[in-house]
Amino acid sequence: MRPTRYATAFDALAEPPVVRRTSGRVDVTLRVRVDDAAEILAGHYPGVPIMPGVLVLDAVQQAVGAACGSGVRITAVERVRFLSPLRPGDVLALTVSITVEGAVRALGRQRDGRLAIDLRARLDGTPADD
Repeated sequence: MRPTRYATAFDALAEPPVVRRTSGRVDVTLRVRVDDAAEILAGHYPGVPIMPGVLVLDAVQQAVGAACGSGVRITAVERVRFLSPLRPGDVLALTVSITVEGAVRALGRQRDGRLAIDLRARLDGTPADD
């Protein structure tokens, strides 16, 4: 059987994430430099570049993969709100909490503390008990 490969648009894990495990939950925190997605920003939107929401979702998936293993995938986004645009030079402070039931809650803040993303999702698997 061939291994499954997933493409990533950029490396959201350029800085190592911090993973904390407690009973019933895994928390992942990471900093995502918006400039790491510079090639993609150039076309979204020309003259007023912002980080596409799909890249923010990809950063959340990469955080989940770092904490739970690459085989654990987000299968449903129940709710997502993009509240502040992420522009070149911004750093997204992303906190992802994953319950043993497979619920995901992600909050992302800009450097000045403004909330940029609020997401609730579901996984196809549960966090590993490493």
